[in-house]
Amino acid sequence: MYGTGFILFYYPILSMVNEYWIARRGFAYGLLCSASGVSGAAMPFAVEKLLQDYGYPTTLRAVAIGLFGITGPLIPLLKPRLPEMGASAPARTDWSFLRSSLFWTYSLSNFAMGMGYFFPSLYMPSYALASGMSSTQGALLLALMAVSQVVGQTSFGYLSDRRVSINVLAGCSSVVAAVAVYACWGLARNFGVLVAFALVYGFFGAGYTALWVSTIYLPRRHAAEKAC
Repeated sequence: MYGTGFILFYYPILSMVNEYWIARRGFAYGLLCSASGVSGAAMPFAVEKLLQDYGYPTTLRAVAIGLFGITGPLIPLLKPRLPEMGASAPARTDWSFLRSSLFWTYSLSNFAMGMGYFFPSLYMPSYALASGMSSTQGALLLALMAVSQVVGQTSFGYLSDRRVSINVLAGCSSVVAAVAVYACWGLARNFGVLVAFALVYGFFGAGYTALWVSTIYLPRRHAAEKAC
Protein backbone atom coordinates (compact mmCIF):
# COMPACT_ATOMS: atom_id res chain seq x y z
CA MET A 1 0.00 0.00 0.00
CA TYR A 2 2.85 2.38 0.80
CA GLY A 3 4.57 1.63 -2.52
CA THR A 4 1.34 2.10 -4.48
CA GLY A 5 0.60 5.39 -2.77
CA PHE A 6 4.16 6.59 -3.35
CA ILE A 7 3.92 5.89 -7.09
CA LEU A 8 0.51 7.57 -7.44
CA PHE A 9 1.82 10.67 -5.67
CA TYR A 10 5.34 10.83 -7.08
CA TYR A 11 5.12 10.13 -10.80
CA PRO A 12 2.73 12.97 -11.74
CA ILE A 13 5.32 15.28 -10.17
CA LEU A 14 8.02 13.77 -12.39
CA SER A 15 5.97 14.54 -15.49
CA MET A 16 5.73 18.17 -14.37
CA VAL A 17 9.52 18.38 -14.18
CA ASN A 18 9.65 17.55 -17.89
CA GLU A 19 7.24 20.40 -18.65
CA TYR A 20 9.05 23.12 -16.69
CA TRP A 21 12.69 22.29 -17.50
CA ILE A 22 14.48 21.28 -20.69
CA ALA A 23 18.11 22.48 -20.79
CA ARG A 24 18.60 21.95 -17.02
CA ARG A 25 16.18 19.08 -16.64
CA GLY A 26 18.75 16.72 -15.12
CA PHE A 27 19.79 19.25 -12.49
CA ALA A 28 16.14 20.01 -11.63
CA TYR A 29 15.43 16.33 -11.22
CA GLY A 30 18.56 15.93 -9.10
CA LEU A 31 17.28 18.67 -6.78
CA LEU A 32 13.88 17.00 -6.59
CA CYS A 33 15.40 13.65 -5.64
CA SER A 34 17.83 15.18 -3.17
CA ALA A 35 15.00 16.77 -1.19
CA SER A 36 14.49 13.39 0.49
CA GLY A 37 18.11 13.58 1.61
CA VAL A 38 17.50 16.98 3.21
CA SER A 39 14.69 15.59 5.36
CA GLY A 40 16.70 12.41 5.88
CA ALA A 41 19.37 14.40 7.70
CA ALA A 42 16.94 15.09 10.57
CA MET A 43 14.47 12.19 10.42
CA PRO A 44 16.77 9.49 11.89
CA PHE A 45 17.20 11.46 15.11
CA ALA A 46 13.49 12.29 15.34
CA VAL A 47 12.46 8.68 14.76
CA GLU A 48 15.03 7.43 17.26
CA LYS A 49 13.66 9.80 19.91
CA LEU A 50 10.08 8.75 19.19
CA LEU A 51 10.99 5.07 19.39
CA GLN A 52 12.71 5.52 22.72
CA ASP A 53 9.92 7.61 24.29
CA TYR A 54 6.74 6.18 22.76
CA GLY A 55 7.53 2.83 21.17
CA TYR A 56 7.05 1.33 17.75
CA PRO A 57 3.23 1.58 17.15
CA THR A 58 2.96 5.21 18.25
CA THR A 59 6.00 6.18 16.17
CA LEU A 60 4.49 4.67 13.02
CA ARG A 61 1.23 6.54 13.60
CA ALA A 62 3.11 9.79 14.17
CA VAL A 63 5.08 9.36 10.95
CA ALA A 64 1.87 8.58 9.01
CA ILE A 65 0.11 11.67 10.37
CA GLY A 66 3.19 13.75 9.62
CA LEU A 67 3.36 12.54 6.01
CA PHE A 68 -0.30 13.33 5.46
CA GLY A 69 -0.22 16.66 7.27
CA ILE A 70 2.87 17.96 5.45
CA THR A 71 2.25 16.69 1.91
CA GLY A 72 -1.56 16.91 1.79
CA PRO A 73 -1.87 20.72 1.84
CA LEU A 74 0.77 20.98 -0.92
CA ILE A 75 -1.19 18.93 -3.48
CA PRO A 76 -3.35 21.87 -4.70
CA LEU A 77 -0.13 23.80 -5.43
CA LEU A 78 1.08 21.16 -7.93
CA LYS A 79 0.12 22.50 -11.34
CA PRO A 80 1.51 21.50 -14.74
CA ARG A 81 2.92 24.18 -17.03
CA LEU A 82 1.03 22.98 -20.10
CA PRO A 83 -2.76 23.55 -20.00
CA GLU A 84 -5.09 20.58 -20.14
CA MET A 85 -6.71 19.94 -23.51
CA GLY A 86 -10.25 20.13 -22.14
CA ALA A 87 -12.76 17.89 -23.82
CA SER A 88 -10.49 17.00 -26.75
CA ALA A 89 -9.19 13.46 -26.99
CA PRO A 90 -5.74 12.93 -25.43
CA ALA A 91 -2.82 12.30 -27.74
CA ARG A 92 -2.02 8.67 -28.42
CA THR A 93 1.01 7.30 -26.63
CA ASP A 94 3.98 6.48 -28.83
CA TRP A 95 5.06 2.96 -27.81
CA SER A 96 7.94 2.74 -30.28
CA PHE A 97 10.45 2.96 -27.42
CA LEU A 98 9.57 -0.64 -26.53
CA ARG A 99 11.49 -1.71 -29.65
CA SER A 100 14.66 0.00 -28.47
CA SER A 101 17.34 -2.24 -27.00
CA LEU A 102 18.67 0.82 -25.16
CA PHE A 103 15.37 1.16 -23.30
CA TRP A 104 15.46 -2.45 -22.11
CA THR A 105 19.14 -2.20 -21.15
CA TYR A 106 18.52 0.76 -18.87
CA SER A 107 15.28 -0.74 -17.55
CA LEU A 108 17.11 -3.88 -16.44
CA SER A 109 19.93 -1.77 -15.01
CA ASN A 110 17.46 0.33 -13.04
CA PHE A 111 15.68 -2.81 -11.80
CA ALA A 112 18.94 -4.33 -10.58
CA MET A 113 20.02 -1.10 -8.90
CA GLY A 114 16.65 -0.72 -7.21
CA MET A 115 16.76 -4.26 -5.84
CA GLY A 116 19.95 -3.53 -3.91
CA TYR A 117 20.13 0.20 -3.28
CA PHE A 118 17.92 0.43 -0.19
CA PHE A 119 19.43 -2.40 1.85
CA PRO A 120 22.39 -0.47 3.34
CA SER A 121 20.20 2.35 4.62
CA LEU A 122 17.65 -0.11 6.01
CA TYR A 123 20.18 -2.18 7.92
CA MET A 124 22.78 0.44 8.83
CA PRO A 125 21.36 1.19 12.33
CA SER A 126 21.01 -2.53 13.14
CA TYR A 127 24.52 -3.20 11.87
CA ALA A 128 25.90 -0.39 14.03
CA LEU A 129 24.14 -1.79 17.13
CA ALA A 130 25.40 -5.31 16.38
CA SER A 131 28.93 -3.90 16.13
CA GLY A 132 28.74 -2.38 19.62
CA MET A 133 27.82 1.18 18.66
CA SER A 134 25.01 3.28 20.13
CA SER A 135 21.63 3.96 18.54
CA THR A 136 22.64 7.62 18.23
CA GLN A 137 25.65 6.63 16.14
CA GLY A 138 23.38 4.53 13.92
CA ALA A 139 21.11 7.53 13.39
CA LEU A 140 24.14 9.73 12.67
CA LEU A 141 25.27 7.30 9.95
CA LEU A 142 21.88 7.59 8.25
CA ALA A 143 22.01 11.39 8.51
CA LEU A 144 25.49 11.49 6.94
CA MET A 145 24.33 9.21 4.14
CA ALA A 146 21.35 11.52 3.52
CA VAL A 147 23.56 14.63 3.35
CA SER A 148 25.91 12.87 0.95
CA GLN A 149 22.88 11.85 -1.11
CA VAL A 150 21.93 15.51 -1.57
CA VAL A 151 25.38 16.35 -2.96
CA GLY A 152 25.52 13.22 -5.11
CA GLN A 153 22.13 13.58 -6.75
CA THR A 154 22.53 17.27 -7.55
CA SER A 155 26.02 16.59 -8.93
CA PHE A 156 24.96 13.66 -11.12
CA GLY A 157 21.94 15.60 -12.37
CA TYR A 158 24.11 18.60 -13.23
CA LEU A 159 26.68 16.43 -15.03
CA SER A 160 23.96 14.74 -17.09
CA ASP A 161 22.96 18.18 -18.39
CA ARG A 162 26.59 18.89 -19.33
CA ARG A 163 26.49 16.10 -21.92
CA VAL A 164 28.64 13.81 -19.83
CA SER A 165 28.00 10.27 -21.07
CA ILE A 166 25.08 8.64 -19.24
CA ASN A 167 26.88 5.32 -19.60
CA VAL A 168 29.88 6.74 -17.73
CA LEU A 169 27.75 8.28 -14.99
CA ALA A 170 25.60 5.18 -14.48
CA GLY A 171 28.61 2.87 -14.53
CA CYS A 172 30.52 5.06 -12.09
CA SER A 173 27.53 5.18 -9.73
CA SER A 174 26.93 1.43 -9.63
CA VAL A 175 30.58 0.31 -9.59
CA VAL A 176 31.73 2.71 -6.86
CA ALA A 177 28.65 1.93 -4.74
CA ALA A 178 29.29 -1.82 -5.07
CA VAL A 179 32.97 -1.45 -4.18
CA ALA A 180 32.01 0.66 -1.14
CA VAL A 181 29.68 -2.09 0.09
CA TYR A 182 32.36 -4.77 -0.10
CA ALA A 183 35.39 -2.69 0.91
CA CYS A 184 33.90 -0.39 3.57
CA TRP A 185 30.68 -1.87 4.91
CA GLY A 186 31.70 -5.49 4.57
CA LEU A 187 34.98 -4.95 6.45
CA ALA A 188 33.78 -2.27 8.87
CA ARG A 189 34.40 -2.92 12.56
CA ASN A 190 34.50 0.67 13.81
CA PHE A 191 32.52 3.87 13.47
CA GLY A 192 35.07 5.69 11.31
CA VAL A 193 34.94 3.13 8.49
CA LEU A 194 31.14 3.18 8.54
CA VAL A 195 31.20 6.97 8.25
CA ALA A 196 33.38 6.66 5.13
CA PHE A 197 30.98 4.10 3.72
CA ALA A 198 27.93 6.27 4.41
CA LEU A 199 29.49 9.24 2.61
CA VAL A 200 30.73 7.28 -0.42
CA TYR A 201 27.63 5.14 -0.82
CA GLY A 202 25.28 8.08 -0.30
CA PHE A 203 27.02 10.12 -2.99
CA PHE A 204 27.47 7.48 -5.69
CA GLY A 205 24.60 5.09 -4.96
CA ALA A 206 21.94 7.79 -4.77
CA GLY A 207 23.38 9.57 -7.79
CA TYR A 208 21.97 6.87 -10.05
CA THR A 209 18.35 7.97 -9.51
CA ALA A 210 19.19 11.49 -10.71
CA LEU A 211 19.92 9.98 -14.15
CA TRP A 212 16.39 8.69 -14.71
CA VAL A 213 15.19 11.78 -16.53
CA SER A 214 18.22 11.68 -18.86
CA THR A 215 17.90 7.98 -19.68
CA ILE A 216 14.24 8.51 -20.63
CA TYR A 217 15.29 10.49 -23.69
CA LEU A 218 18.24 8.33 -24.70
CA PRO A 219 16.29 5.93 -26.99
CA ARG A 220 14.68 8.88 -28.78
CA ARG A 221 18.01 10.69 -29.11
CA HIS A 222 19.71 7.50 -30.28
CA ALA A 223 17.06 6.96 -32.95
CA ALA A 224 17.38 10.56 -34.15
CA GLU A 225 21.16 10.25 -34.43
CA LYS A 226 20.80 7.04 -36.46
CA ALA A 227 18.33 8.76 -38.78
CA CYS A 228 20.79 11.61 -39.37
